[in-house]
Amino acid sequence: MEEILNEDSFVCHKTTNGGDKDRLQCAGHMLIRGDENAFVSYAKAIGAKLDLRGKELVFDSREDCIEHHS
Repeated sequence: MEEILNEDSFVCHKTTNGGDKDRLQCAGHMLIRGDENAFVSYAKAIGAKLDLRGKELVFDSREDCIEHHS
């Protein structure tokens, strides 16, 4: 998990069964990493609004996520 959270972005494990066009970015990664996620950062840079939901479904911090998966 530490390696995943060190990446700039991450493809959602729930969308890897389809073709390339079905591979979506991981909302959990975006929520945990915030502005450090490449897609969140880019969206802010171009003024695009991200409608990220589910903050209550992901870990409160990067450290909590890593600890849980260790």
